[in-house]
Amino acid sequence: MPEPTTPDTGSHNNAAVSTDAINQPPKAGLLSSLFQRLPMTVFWALAAQGIVSVTRILTTVTVGGRFAPDDTASGAMLGSPEQLSLYYAAFGVLTVLIAMHEGFVTIPMTVFLPRQGKEREATFSGHMLLASLCFIGLALCMVAMWIIYQYQIGGGMTSALTVIAFVIVLAPLQLLREFSRRWLLANLQVRPSALLEILFSVAFLTCLAALFFFQQLTAIRAFVAIAAVNVMALGAWWYFYRSNFAITLDGSGKQLKENFRYGRWAAGENFCSSITMFFCVWYLNRELGLVPGGVYSACFNVMLLANPFLLGVCSLLGARAAQEFTKGGWNAMLKTLAQYGTFVFVVLMGFAVLLWVFGADLTNLLFSEKYQAWFDVNAGGINRVTSVLGLAVPFLGVSFVLSTALLAIRRPNDNFFCALASLMVLVGINLAFGPSLMVAAISFVSASATNAAFRMGCLLRAWAVRETADIST
Repeated sequence: MPEPTTPDTGSHNNAAVSTDAINQPPKAGLLSSLFQRLPMTVFWALAAQGIVSVTRILTTVTVGGRFAPDDTASGAMLGSPEQLSLYYAAFGVLTVLIAMHEGFVTIPMTVFLPRQGKEREATFSGHMLLASLCFIGLALCMVAMWIIYQYQIGGGMTSALTVIAFVIVLAPLQLLREFSRRWLLANLQVRPSALLEILFSVAFLTCLAALFFFQQLTAIRAFVAIAAVNVMALGAWWYFYRSNFAITLDGSGKQLKENFRYGRWAAGENFCSSITMFFCVWYLNRELGLVPGGVYSACFNVMLLANPFLLGVCSLLGARAAQEFTKGGWNAMLKTLAQYGTFVFVVLMGFAVLLWVFGADLTNLLFSEKYQAWFDVNAGGINRVTSVLGLAVPFLGVSFVLSTALLAIRRPNDNFFCALASLMVLVGINLAFGPSLMVAAISFVSASATNAAFRMGCLLRAWAVRETADIST
């Protein structure tokens, strides 16, 4: 990888700036400056992210029993807090696999593909597909051993373990679809990628509606629907793009080593971040049962309503921060970082205030009064879990922004150690104070704050080292 260019303080351009500034038009507002002159591909990417987020929240509330009537007949399968708990726990395991796959396969593919000549693109794509298949095989073996271990120490297959085992069987389809999506984006095929996401979402929601209509909606059947639609999406992708892949073993081993060398820090950060997101659900399921785990999952998903905004803005910032650092050094990057960071923090602080005031009402609106009933029995009728979880959102926003800066200055290892520290804080608080929904919420807020603080410290340390280097030269 090329080394970052020497930062330019801009002192030798002061005269030009001072004389030209008079004739400059007024600066555009923050929103217009963020999105002006954006190509249509960016809006396709944001549209795809929005569709995926809407699909996920609709899936969550449906599996959670939002649309099931209160007088549901015995034996009808229309979703429930228990099914939501099972679904979200298994979805967490799948997310961990996707995150690791991203670090070892799709991120290196995105970085290395533009460096290939036209004559090598098909071979390189074939090598990356083989790398994806190798990761899938290795990951499934490791998870299978973990399931066998849990089966042995638990004395049998619990309902959660059964759902997780079922999801692992279907995981290769999800990982390959993720590979296809990222391959399209790496080849700047943003519109086809967005169209495939739309196709997937429409088909999956149709299957989900059918399961609900026939009263067969369970966590396992929801994952079966995901697998069936993945087969359709993968088939369409392979039909149109199979000629872009040349499958050969020559050089594939070297490519695997290069992927590991480049992606190990990203994979480590993704692993820690994914565990941080889902640890509390797994812990509550194990220690308190499925209903408390389902109630916490509902509160947590209300907090995740900020995700489309956060991921959309940070997807724009990632490329922009790296570009500004390469062209203008620290000053240019920090200016962009301050602009985006202020915007993100203000919006997410507003969202946190909204959840603090109306968190319980939003939870009831999205997931029905079934979840409030749990708080009526176990927490004096007050749901403060959603409100407390909302406090984590501004910290998550700051962490995302600082993460793009650390990647721009070529410090992915700092991101990993910060994510590891936040995971240790979360696990430590839960183990120290015991299982409860409020402890889980406080631990997640504390972990998010730790992550943001550590990343800020890493960025300031890098800035100090830069200053020292400038003085010594």
